[in-house]
Amino acid sequence: MNAGDGIVLGLSRGRLLQQSLDLLAETGLQVHTPREREMLHPTNAEGVQVLIGRGIDIMTLVARGAAHAGIVGSDLLLEHEPDNLHQMLDLRLGQCRIVTAALERPDAGARAAGGKMRVAAKLSHIAARHYSDAGRQVEIISLRGGVETAPLLGLCEEIVDIVDTGRTLRENGLVEQDVIARVSARLIINKAALVVHGARLNPLIADLRTIVAERTGAGD
Repeated sequence: MNAGDGIVLGLSRGRLLQQSLDLLAETGLQVHTPREREMLHPTNAEGVQVLIGRGIDIMTLVARGAAHAGIVGSDLLLEHEPDNLHQMLDLRLGQCRIVTAALERPDAGARAAGGKMRVAAKLSHIAARHYSDAGRQVEIISLRGGVETAPLLGLCEEIVDIVDTGRTLRENGLVEQDVIARVSARLIINKAALVVHGARLNPLIADLRTIVAERTGAGD
């Protein structure tokens, strides 16, 4: 992606998008009304464009320098541990948690005697690290979605999932157990871009830091 002398800021689609746009608007950066099929959007700041895409793609683009900065969930950073970027700021947006959960009334015969406990997870690397650190041998079953239903189907004994209110867990008869990590949106910056484009990026970082501190009532 050739942005010339300007910078490209990546934003994640989904529930973080509007919150991110609102936060940027508080810094004075306004994104022009996006067209449905466009990914790259102009802003009211000369030389600043906004790229809207999937969170994992934004993370990859920033890590590889195709975008200079971005806003993504910390769950992606924990799962993939990308190189070549700085986690500059916890923006306190989209706050939730990564937890383990199990059926409130598990089927005692669901697992063969002596067999490894089965754990279904979308964030399979986070799950594997959690159980390894706890000294527990488990089989990780990687799923793209529908993790909450896996215990009901007899696929696993526990799950690792992202939850907000916990309502979906309760609706599927699951009980939250351990909190693995607290999740929120992070401002990420490509390491090389921070050197080359620091004159543009540092004021944005400073503005966001001030706004987040004012919102939370404490310095970051």
